[in-house]
Amino acid sequence: MLRITLLLAVLLAPALATADAHKNNAHESDAHKLVIHVNENDPRLFHEILTNINNLEAHYQSLDQDIIFEVVAYGQGLNMLIKDESPVEDRVEYMSFAIENITFTACGNTLDAREKSSGERPELIDEVTIAQTGIARIIALQEMGYSYLKP
Repeated sequence: MLRITLLLAVLLAPALATADAHKNNAHESDAHKLVIHVNENDPRLFHEILTNINNLEAHYQSLDQDIIFEVVAYGQGLNMLIKDESPVEDRVEYMSFAIENITFTACGNTLDAREKSSGERPELIDEVTIAQTGIARIIALQEMGYSYLKP
């Protein structure tokens, strides 16, 4: 009996995983999606971006709808995502936990260039992911149906 149960578990696991993946993809396809382009070292502007994200999240929650955010930073905008240097670090960390569907992405090319010029790779805020080419990431997200915002 144990063999039959294990065999069924092994055989059904891929089908259940596929069903879950389709359910998540359907959920994501129903969500509003926004990519925000950041290439300026301007704390005031970045605070405004974060406030807009909070406002949009509240708006769509009130409509019982989802929104997915990705903030992509490169060039001078990367300064907003550097650990122990960013003037908005606390807010980025908080929002990463408070908003389920938010991603902060740093450009790997910008990180590489800074490492090459200074001899030291900047350390990012823990919640930040890396895309090798920030602009290519923005293009890819737009091709996946994300709306684009450049404040």
